[in-house]
Formats: sequence, structure tokens, C-alpha cells
Amino acid sequence: MKKSLFLIAIILVSWVLLLAIPQPVHIVPVSTDKINSFGVDCFHLQGSVAYCVDNTKGIIKAWDASKKEFLQPIFTKLPYAGKADDITGDETTLYILDSKASSIYLYGYDGKYLRTISFKGSPAVQFKKAIRILVNYQGFIYVLDAGRNELLSFTNEGMFTGKISVMAPISMCLGEDQVIHILINKGRNQAMLHFDHNLTPCGSFTFSTPDSKADKIADSAINQYNEYYVIYALSTKIGKTDASGRLFPRSTWGSKDTNVSLVSFQQPTIIKTVDNNGKVLLGILDSKVRTLKLYLDSEFSTMNVLQKPPFTIRPKLLENTAPKAKDYLVQDGRKYYVHTTTVQYNKAKKTTDAITCKDDNSNIFNIYAITEGKRGVKGYDAIAVFNNKLYAVDSKSCKVFIYNALTGDYMDSFGGKGNQNGRLNMPVSIAISSDGLIYIADRDNFRIAIFNENSAHMLNIDFKSKNLKPQLLRISGQTLYFLANNSAIYKMSLDDDKNLKLLVSANRISTFDVLYENRIGYIDGLTQQLNIIYNNNTEHQYFTKNANGIFPGFAEIELIRYNPTDNNLYICDKMAVNTRLLTFYFSPKKPQNIHFIVNQNKQAELSWDAAEGISNWLVIENNGTQSVTYKVSEPRFVITEPKTQINTYKVQSISADGKSGPPSEEIEDAYSYYRYLSQNKNYKEAAVALDRASKIFSGVNFKEELVQNYTLEAQMYISRNEFEKALSSIDSIEKITGVLIDTAIWKAEIYRMMGDYKQGIAYLEKFKRNDDQNIMRELIALYYMDKNYAKVKELCNSYLANFNRDKEVIRYLALAEEKLQNYANALSAMRELIAVEDNLDNNIKLGELQMLNKEYETAINSLLRTLQRFNNQGADVIQKLLGDCYFASGNYASAIDKYIDAIQLNPNEAEFYYCLGNAYAKSRKAREATNNFAIAYQKMPAEVKYGFAYAQALDKEFRSTEALTVMDNIYQYIASDSTTTAYHEFYHDLLIKEQRYDDAWKEIQIALKYAPDNKLLQEKARTTSETRKYYNETRDEIEIKKLEFYKVFPALCEYYKTNPIGTVTLYNTREISIENISVTVTIPQITDRPYKKIIPALMGGEELTVDIIAPINNRIFDICKNGSATFNADLEVEWIFNKKQGAANKSAIIQAQGINAMDWKDRKQYACFINPEDVNLRTFVNTHITQLFKTQPVGELNKNIQRAVQVWCFYSANGIRYIPDMSTANLTGSEIDNVQFPFQTLTQKAGDCDDLLALLAATLSVIGVECGFIDIPGHVMLVINTGITTEEIFSLGFEPSQFIYKNKKYWLPIETTLLGKETFTASWKKASKDYNMLIEKGIDPQLIEFDIAHQLYPPAPYTEQISSYEYSNKTQAITKYETEIENIKLMGKVAQEEKFVETLKKYPTNLKVANQYALWCVKNNRPGKAAELWYQILTQDPQNLGALINLGNLQFNGGNYNEARINYLNALELSNDKDPILRNLCILEYKSGNQSQAREYFNRMSNKNLLRDVNPTIYSDLLYIGE
Repeated sequence: MKKSLFLIAIILVSWVLLLAIPQPVHIVPVSTDKINSFGVDCFHLQGSVAYCVDNTKGIIKAWDASKKEFLQPIFTKLPYAGKADDITGDETTLYILDSKASSIYLYGYDGKYLRTISFKGSPAVQFKKAIRILVNYQGFIYVLDAGRNELLSFTNEGMFTGKISVMAPISMCLGEDQVIHILINKGRNQAMLHFDHNLTPCGSFTFSTPDSKADKIADSAINQYNEYYVIYALSTKIGKTDASGRLFPRSTWGSKDTNVSLVSFQQPTIIKTVDNNGKVLLGILDSKVRTLKLYLDSEFSTMNVLQKPPFTIRPKLLENTAPKAKDYLVQDGRKYYVHTTTVQYNKAKKTTDAITCKDDNSNIFNIYAITEGKRGVKGYDAIAVFNNKLYAVDSKSCKVFIYNALTGDYMDSFGGKGNQNGRLNMPVSIAISSDGLIYIADRDNFRIAIFNENSAHMLNIDFKSKNLKPQLLRISGQTLYFLANNSAIYKMSLDDDKNLKLLVSANRISTFDVLYENRIGYIDGLTQQLNIIYNNNTEHQYFTKNANGIFPGFAEIELIRYNPTDNNLYICDKMAVNTRLLTFYFSPKKPQNIHFIVNQNKQAELSWDAAEGISNWLVIENNGTQSVTYKVSEPRFVITEPKTQINTYKVQSISADGKSGPPSEEIEDAYSYYRYLSQNKNYKEAAVALDRASKIFSGVNFKEELVQNYTLEAQMYISRNEFEKALSSIDSIEKITGVLIDTAIWKAEIYRMMGDYKQGIAYLEKFKRNDDQNIMRELIALYYMDKNYAKVKELCNSYLANFNRDKEVIRYLALAEEKLQNYANALSAMRELIAVEDNLDNNIKLGELQMLNKEYETAINSLLRTLQRFNNQGADVIQKLLGDCYFASGNYASAIDKYIDAIQLNPNEAEFYYCLGNAYAKSRKAREATNNFAIAYQKMPAEVKYGFAYAQALDKEFRSTEALTVMDNIYQYIASDSTTTAYHEFYHDLLIKEQRYDDAWKEIQIALKYAPDNKLLQEKARTTSETRKYYNETRDEIEIKKLEFYKVFPALCEYYKTNPIGTVTLYNTREISIENISVTVTIPQITDRPYKKIIPALMGGEELTVDIIAPINNRIFDICKNGSATFNADLEVEWIFNKKQGAANKSAIIQAQGINAMDWKDRKQYACFINPEDVNLRTFVNTHITQLFKTQPVGELNKNIQRAVQVWCFYSANGIRYIPDMSTANLTGSEIDNVQFPFQTLTQKAGDCDDLLALLAATLSVIGVECGFIDIPGHVMLVINTGITTEEIFSLGFEPSQFIYKNKKYWLPIETTLLGKETFTASWKKASKDYNMLIEKGIDPQLIEFDIAHQLYPPAPYTEQISSYEYSNKTQAITKYETEIENIKLMGKVAQEEKFVETLKKYPTNLKVANQYALWCVKNNRPGKAAELWYQILTQDPQNLGALINLGNLQFNGGNYNEARINYLNALELSNDKDPILRNLCILEYKSGNQSQAREYFNRMSNKNLLRDVNPTIYSDLLYIGE
């Protein structure tokens, strides 16, 4: 026993020590079966897959370590019975090294053989003992050859790019930083050599050995953290070292054992690694047993991952279809070749030199030397094109022949054999400068002859003294380069022919050209290598010699020609079958000067500097949780839509071959978030976002936007009556603009709205000036509202004395005098007001003031005159005032008549009934008085004086109970001040009559608070206190005042687990606290146990309402399946008071509805009918819908929309239909309605709007689509969360108005009543239209998300089996679906065009919309309609700049240069920004062959880079001439 424990302890300690080493995963299965044998000879790790090569059978099997299974298919046998010495791979391709065949085999990861790269016949690179192969992330292949003791480099097309000597190599691995690590033998030790991607040495070190013992490293691999794993051959151990080869403590593991296991090895020979989600997956090949063992390492000395270096320029060599040529050039999209061909001439086949001009599609013309013999042509050697002239050099006739470069027609010739000026002797090359000077390599005259564009000889540059024979000329910018004597390349300035410089000297130079960025590329005639020279150094050496010119080798290159437009090099090899094309892909560098501006459309616009050779970029938008990538073809990106958060942006350059460079610095866009917040009226956060944007956006002053933001914020708060916040917003405005009169008055107006008149007055008094009328008018209004009528009178008189006789000021003066009871003065002011504003209101007010001044007869006559003058307008008010006149004079009978007349004119005015009631009361007609007070109260129950008058009248009729009910109802509206003392006293008296002594005592205390010295109130308080004490002593200590149960809905049974189904109200009749009161509610029919609650304490005189939470069991569904039911509920309350047990009991009836019932009063209850976890529904959906549409193509349409379409089409095809619901529950919002569970609708195959919505929502929820509904009066509308973004909406051709944007999500609305009748598209359109109509009416309906509603109302756990035999119409469902998808694709475009058409129909002169419509037509390939629209715009506005430019662009792209020219020139006269138009004209004239006109426009451009960005070729051709 002790021995066993000791062994366990040893194992545990060992395990702890081994925690720092890689953990075993498993062994890739091998087989020794003769038929199905499989073993591993070499391998490659890619992700979690190990690609294992069996050389015995010549196959590759892919083992997925995560799934622990072999993937299909098994790779076919290696070609040519090849043998894999090593295998590696990049993202798309596997590379298999076969040293014996001197070949590399390429496979796709799907097992498909791609091609073979062979180096046989190329002695400089042919393999001898190639042992390892690597591919870096730029596509360069590296082969380590132990027989050659060299590291060789190739492109992944097989083009040789370099080599370096490496002595005694063992193996090779590639770091994450793309550094090549080569393990070599160094004496008794092993060392590591480092090389960069150009094979430049960049470091080395010598490895240490474990335990200071001599051992030999057989292989090594590096992980992404710059740590090495090594195989020790002698000890068969695996070790782990740092970046300098030092072993980590306790990092060696493994032992020698004949058993195949993960902790031992027999002969480990190969180790490789791959990044596995931050960890490292290791593969170790145990060669003796041909077994691959996998391990996972998660312990590292650092977590700093090595970074990939930026891309470098990358060459790509391909075979070309272009013919072999003596000379070749590309000009304006045309390709010109000088080549030898066979033609039929004089009835015989003849070999002749020819010049061919062709475009991408076909030959344009051919010029044959044999047919041009009549002009003296003997052959063609070299060509050049300038100003639409083609110059052809003939070395045999010693002439230069000139042809039309567009048609091939002969034009002229010059030269002739001789050594005189203007004569030539063996001219072999030609070059033309940007100013039209023609340079001829006059080889046997040892000179370069120069002619002007008119063929006149200008001068000679003589090299006879240097014994130089110029052979090949090239001009780049202002520099002339030439090859002489097949052995040297020189350069000289075109402005200084004396300054000759030697660039390159070699034994034999076949040909050369000027490449990208003025690099010189020449062919070594002995090795056939392309040498690229930069800054006098050899930067690159490409190609290798192959005697037969077999690709990718070369035998005898005779011509190279660089095309700067496409960055490629044409290569003609005399021995090769085809020509070659070497394309140089520029490195996508990190974009510079990235910054934001706000464009003229008030949108954030991201800009950066364009880089050489880069014309595409990726803009990466990150919202914190996900990234969206956009591809753009110009160095700018506009954020057109507001954003729901602050997004950050990075930009990556994309090279011509699709490689992405390093991202730019991250920059944030708070401005688009500000736009979103502002649109959604979140102005506080909008201001924060705008302030944040101001720190990022360069040169932008957001003062105007901030003021506008705070103004809108203030207006919003005012509309919500949140006046304090509105004031704060105006404070923010004043911090920006300073205190202005307008903002000061606005503040005062807000104080007036708040009712804080004193604050408004104090604020405005600080700004009051004798000359500011606006402030004085606002002060008058504030003082009036503050009831400081004397001050109003003072200010009004001052204003009227100093300024104009403002009618509003006169009105305030009249009202102030009225309030001061100076009725005569008020009348005087009102008469003055009528003199300037003789309207009905002022005349009615005059009569009222006359009445108040006790001029009753005058008032009556005045009011009657007003009634007549204004044709009975305001008759109801006038009749009421006439009644007031009679009432005030004591003529109650006439008052009654006039009040009745007023009521007949306006029966809805409560005040009229109140006045009539007072008149009846004065006339001692109590019943009539009571009736009219009742009507006034019913019409305005919140008006306390009406209810008080009615209650008093009822009490006088000995109807105190009714009176008390009225007082109970108006109590909440009674103000808390001394003016209400009488109300509280009267209320107290009524409560006493009803023996509600507790409440009566409270009311008399309130009355005493307002009138503490009132003797009568003091006596009432004393009497009430005594009565209350006596009464309470005869009652139970605890009384059940109320036991109430709500209507119970079975569908809410899960809701009732945490929410009440009723309440019980208890009252403590004693004046001291009673503790630990027990409440028990029993409902045996539908609950599993009684509800119990302990109330810790109930204070003396306290009333407490307790919720009853009784979880309902599922029996309720069986009981209520056929309709409503009732249940008995018993309540028992127990307590102990003064050591005596007390108890009270009460019973009640619970009314339960049917299982389908719900109350639309709380619409979220609807969510109970949608249960995504319904087992029967899930089975039905997965069997019939998910499986049916599983094989349908995904397509570009949004996934959630596709799923909604599938569900709609399935139910439509299988007969689900809508039937109307005669219930008005949803309309009234308060009645009970019935909703079917989805399984019921599926059984009945019919339902109303609510039922179908529940079915569709539940089905979609089952398959993962989030749903909700829009709450529309009388209706509900299904919505699905598309998960789509604004940018995706536009990219699919839709408009945001076709969706509903709520809760930061785009929802798609669906009209469910159309199910089975109309298409999905029709239901979407109708729902979208109905919703937008509501929005236009100012109605913003609520959107309820089922997921959120379920948090309060969980789904009901009620389901039944679904009969599915009737749902078999699969073919029609698929057909409907396919049709719907096509309709939806068209829907976006149709909607956009309909919007344009509708807008223009409504606003035909809106030229901006017409221009947008035209641009849309161009984008959607409708140029005819676009042209029609732009012509219509120009008919209305002949100087419309946008239409002129856009129409010109359309005509230019259509080849109608003359019409385009007219529109461009008209636009040029109108535009302030002329450069873009000059650029267009420059290109137009250039392509038309009008070089001189193109130069003129080019010279007028201020920013010539505009041309370079669009057409580098034209820019390059015109640059120096333009200057």
C-alpha cells in the first residue's frame, strides 16, 4: 500500500513538472495492413489539419486533429511516380518537393492536382539533394538543397529569384515574421542561420544541448512567439529553447522506447508547428515507425507574437499570348509589334518583317515590309509612337519610316545611308522625348542622331572617340539610357549630352529597359538572368537558364519591354515557344495622412494619400463588436448614414494582385454618431460626440452644429415640459455664443412656462435696458403671471410712454387694472385696445369689465351689441356673461334663462352648468341646483369647485354617502394650501356620518394645520379623537378590508410564478404595532400548495395591501380548455396581540378565462403564445421546413429575410389562410380576446391576424430569427430582426424606409393577413406602407420584441401533437420561394426608382433629385434614361453644372466625343473648380488624337495629380511637355 502511494506521488510530481511542456493530443492512425497500409514519411500542418504523405503508396491523407478523423478525398497519387522529400503549403495550395525529379508538385487542399514546376535542364538551380521546402505569405518558394549547399528562392510560378550558399544544412523552418531559419552542422554543434525574404543574412546562433551532454539536433521548428522546438537525435528527446537557442528549464521530454506512445520515440526526425488559436500545435514524425504524433503547447515565455513584415514588390512570371517580336510597345491601350511573318505576295509565300497594331480584341492594322518595298522599306527593327505618329527604323535601308499610328497609313520617311548630318548608318533603335525630339541609335556611325518632330536633323551626339556603338535607346523623363557594344549601359541628361555616366558593365548584355521607379533591368546574355539595378547596386536577379527555353527557364532572351501602365515586362526568348510577361506588383504600403473632414453634405468623409501603383483600398469599419469592410477605388470614403455608435476606421492598400498591406492608424468617427444621436433627439450625448469629433476632424469648426444641437435639445425638453433641462441647454448655447437678447428672452419664457415667474423676472432684470422693447414685453408677461399687477401697470405705462402703443402691452395694462380692481382704468385701457384691435374677444372683455364695474345695464347693452355686430359669434360666452350680469344684480330668474341659453349653444362647457347651479341655488331650487352641479362635475371631475358644490348639494338633500363618494374622487385634486380648509372640514363631517373615524381624524388635522386658531375646528378635532378611540376598541385588531383577485389567464401561468394574481388589504385598528401577521391563501384546484406570507409588522392605524403570488399548475389548461371557469380561494389571517391569538377569514371567487384568452390592455401578454421551445412545433418545423429548404442556395440576400420567405412560402403553399376576427378587443384595448396557440392554427389551417402572427413568429423563432410585433390601434403587425446594417440595405438596392429602425435594429414588417392570398413581397410592401403612413401622421407605434416581452411574460408550457400529413405540398413551396427571391431582388431597384419618380412628380422642378435619378440610371445600366433626364435638367437650367459634367461623362464613355466636348467646355466656363473638367478634356483630346489640345488643357491644370490618379499613361506622356 505504501509503495502504491509512493508511485502515485511520483506520477503527480512528474505531471506538475511536465505542465510547462506541450501536452499530448493523439497519434495520427497508421496501418500495416498489406492492402490498406498507410504510414507517414513527411507532413505539413495547416490549421488543425495534418497533411501526411505516404511515399510507399504515393498518396496524401488529411487528418483533422480537432475532429480526430481523416478528411475526404484522399489525394491522388503523385505525378510521374514522384516521391515527396518534403511538403509545405500556403493558404490555398500544397507544395510537394521531389528532389530526384527536380520538381515541385502543386495541389489544392481539395486534393486536386494543379501543376508541376520543373527545374530539369536548368543547371543553375536543378536540385541535387533538396531536403526542405517553404512558402512565405507573399508567395515566394524557398528550397534548401543539401547537395548544392544552397538556399534557392523562386516565385510560386517557379521563376528563379535568387540563391545563397549554406554549408552543411540540416533543415529549415519559417518564422511568423517571415525570417528563414536554417539549421546547420557547425563542427560538433548545430547552429541556426537567419535570412530575410531576399536571402540577406540577418543573424545566427549556436544551440545548447540538454544537461550539458553531447547530442545532435536532427530538426527544429519555430513557433509564433519566437521559441524553438528541437529534436535531439541521440537521446530521442524533444526540447524547447528561447530565441537564442538556450534551453528553457525542465523543457526536455520524451524517451526511447519500442512501444508506440505519445511520451516516447524510436527515431524522431521531423518537427513542425502551426498557430492554433494562440496555442501551438506540434507535429513530430517518428520515422522508424512512420508515425506522426501531435502535441499542444500553451506555455510560453512571452505572448508577443512575431509580426509579419510589410509586403515587398512581387514579380509574377506567366506565359504570354503575344507574338515574338523584335520590338514591342504599348501606347494608349494599343499594342505595337515588330515581328517576322509569312505573307502571300505575288502568288508566293514570302517571309517579311511586319508591324502589327492591335487592341485587346483584334488587329487594327498590319504593315508589311515586303509591300512597302516600293517606298524603299527593306525591313523593320525598332518602333516608337508619338503624337499619333508611328516611327519605324529600318537598319537595312538606313531610314526611318513614318506611319499614322491610328490607321497604319504611310506618311513620310527620313534618313538614308551615309555619315553626313541627317544620314544614318545601321540605325537599330529609336526613342522620342516628351518634347518630340527623335533619338536614333546610329550604330555604325558611333553616334546618336537627333531629329525634330518634322524630321529635320538637329544634332549628333558622337561617341567615336570612346569607341561606343549605341544599340538600344530608352528615354525616361529627361534622361536618355543606351546600350553600347553589347556590354555597357550608359545614361545622360537630355539637357546635357556631355555628362555621360556608366551604369552597368558586363561581358554580354542582350537587351535592357527602364523599369518601375527608374530602375534599370538588363539581361545577362550568358546566364539569361534579369538583373535589376537601383542606386548603382543589383537589387534583384531573376530567371535561370534552360537550354530549350522551357518555362520558367530562358534560353536566349532578345527583347524586354516595360509597360508602365500595367507594370509589366514583355519578354521575348528566341528559343522559347511563347513570349513571357513579368508583372511587378507594387507593395501595398500603410496609407498615410489619414484624416476626417465634413463634406458639403454634412457627412463624415475619410481621406488619405494615394500611393504609387495602388488604385484600390479596403476601409475597415469597426463598431466595437464586429467589423465591416468596404472596397474603394479612390482615396476617400464617405460615411453617408448616421451611425449608432462611435465607429473606428482603418485603411489598407490593396495591390494589383489583391494583396492587402498593413492597416493605417486607427481613426474614430464621432461625427456620424453625433448625427444619429441628433436625429434621435439624444442631444446631450450628441454634444459630447460633437466635442469628441472636434478633436479628430481636421480644420472643422463645429460651433454652428453645437448651437443647433443645443437649440433642438432645448425645444425637445420644452415639448416634454422638462424646463430645467431646457434651461441647461440654453446655458450651453450661451457658453458658445455669449449671452444674447434672444437666448435671454427664451430663458425667461421657459421660466414663465415653469411657473417660476420670480426666477424669470430676476434673470431678465439683469438684462433690462430702457431701449429694449422685447425684454420689457417679456417682463410684463412675467410680472402678470406672478400676480404683481402693480408692477405690470408700472411697466406698461413706462413702455407706452417710451415706445409704441403696442396692443399686447395695452391688453396687459387692462388686465392688470382689472386685477387691481381699478375697473374704470381697465375700461379705459380696453377701449384704447379696441381702437387698434376691434375684435370679438376684446369686445366681450369690455362687457365683462363693465359688469365688474357694476355698470350692469351698460354691460348688458354692450354685450348685446357685440352679439349683433359679430353675427352671433361667441354667443355662448356672451349669454353666460349676460347671465353673470343678471346674477350679480340679483335677477336670478333672468340669469337662469341666459345660462340655459349658453348651455343650449354649447352643452359641453362645465362652467355654464356650474353657474346655472348657483343661480338655481339662489332661487332655492335645490334639486335643479344639484342636477347642474352634477353635470358640471361629470364633465370636469378634476375641477375641485364643481365636485365640492355637487357634494354640498347632495349633503343638503341628506345624500351624504353619495356626497362622500364625490369628495373621495376629487380629493386627489385638492390643493395643499389654506384656501382648501373648507374642503377638508366638509370632508371630515361626511366621514363622521359614515363612521370612518380614522379618515375623519386625518382630515380634521389637515384643516387645523391651515387654520390652527379656529375654535370650531379645535372642538371637532377633540370630539373626533374621542369617538375614534371608543370605536376602535370594539373591533378586531386586524381587519381584512379587501380581498380581490384579478382575472386569471391560463396562458400566463408562468407569469404567475413570480407575479400576483390578487391582493389582500389589512388594517391595524389599534394605535400600536402588531408583529408577525400570518397570511395564508388556499386555491386547491389550480395550485400545488397554499400561498403563505409573514408580515413583519403593521403599524398602528396603518393600512397595508399585500400581493398574493400563487404559482398556478398546468391543470388549469385541462380545466379551461373548453372555456372559462371559477375557483374558490380561502384567506386566513392570524396574529397575536396582547398574548392572545387572533384570526380573520374571508373567501372569494377567482374567475379564470379560457386557455386562448388574453387582455390587450397589456400587449406584452401576447408573447405567452410564442414558445420557441415547444417540442411539437420544433419537430414540425425541423421536419417540414428546415429540411425542405436546406438544399436551397444561400445567395446574397440576408439570411433572416430568406428564412422568413421560406416560412411564408411553406405555409402559403400548404393552405394556411386568414379569417377575420369579429372581436373588437384589440381595437378597444381593454376587452378579452382569444389567440390560438401555433399548434392550434396548424391543426385548423386558419386564423385571424393575431393567430397567424403567433404562428409565423413562433416558427421563425424556432429557426433562430428574432421576432416582435408593432402595436397599431386595432391591429398587430409582425416584424423580424433582419440583422442587416444601413450599408447592407443600400448595397442590396433597398431603402431604409422599407424597414423599421427601432432599438438599434432594422426590422422587416410583414402583414400577416395576406398569408395564403398574396406574396411575401406584397405583405412586406403593405406593412411598410402602413407603418410609414402612421409615422407621417405623427403616430410612432410601439415595437414589442418577443425576447424582451418573455422576460416578463414567459411562454406558456402548453402544447399538443401536430398532425402533419396535410403539409406535403413541397414542390409548390419551393417554386413560390424561388419566385419570391427573384421578386425581392427586383424590389429594391423598383422601390428606388418609384421613389425618384414619385418625388419628381410631386416636385418637377427639383433638379437635384432629377440628377440623382440620372446617376442611378447610369449605375443600373440605363444610359438612355440618364441622358433623357440630364437633357430635361438642362432645358430647365442650361447652366446646371452637375448635369453638364455628368452628361459629358456619359457621352465620353459612349464614344460620343464631340457632344461630350461641348458639354465639358460649357461646364468649364461655369465651374470654379476647373481641374476635374480640364482633366476630362485632356483625356478626351488625347484619345481623339488631338495631342496639342490635350497638352494645352494639361498645362492649365493646377493639380496634375488628378490626371495621374485616373490615367497614369496619359499623365506620364504629357507631364514633361505640360511643364
